[in-house]
Amino acid sequence: MSGAMIVLKEIKKIYKVGPMFVETLKDVDFLAEEGQVALICGEDRTGRSAFMRILGLIEQPTAGEIFIDDENLTDIPHAQMCAIRNATFGYLSDLLPLIEFQTALDNVRLPLHIRGGISRKAMYRSAMASLEYMEAADLATVPVKKLDQEQRKRVALARAIAGEPSVLWVDDIWLTKGGAEADWIAGKIMQMREDVGLTIIISAAKPPAGITFDITLPIKNGRVDFN
Repeated sequence: MSGAMIVLKEIKKIYKVGPMFVETLKDVDFLAEEGQVALICGEDRTGRSAFMRILGLIEQPTAGEIFIDDENLTDIPHAQMCAIRNATFGYLSDLLPLIEFQTALDNVRLPLHIRGGISRKAMYRSAMASLEYMEAADLATVPVKKLDQEQRKRVALARAIAGEPSVLWVDDIWLTKGGAEADWIAGKIMQMREDVGLTIIISAAKPPAGITFDITLPIKNGRVDFN
């Protein structure tokens, strides 16, 4: 694994809400170099979540450009965007919950199965290596429904890195509740940055404890606001 450079230029996003058009993002620029840790911050309904979805190739902007490692990904076909998203990003998000009736191992190798072109043995090796890195190898054969919250977070972290992404995309709920679990996750994120040079993008209303950020992008009312 290694990090990626991410550049977003003059990003705009307009949503249609009933008969109205709502401009959620207004000319937002962003740059994260390979291996940097970035914080996208702002209260709810400021445009922060929309910006994260665009950065993570989950949505396309209404206007503006997206570059990853100098490749322009702004107007690529949906199938190609999905393939690049799978290969580039590891996601820690409640939008992607673990599958309750599957084992931890099956959950971790799911992104590799979706990617395709990987043998069962290679998927198994990658998934087990990720679980071991997250100190969760002993959970491999346990169904997710039997795991406690801390164990689930370790499995979700393992799933996020099983495909050897270059960018780790993190929702705020993973770090803002505080306590030993959040501290462990923050420490593991910083360890991944040091071990493999991942680019890490974190979304939060306020800077979470335990993480040193190279970049902070505050969003307010759809714009970058450093005041």
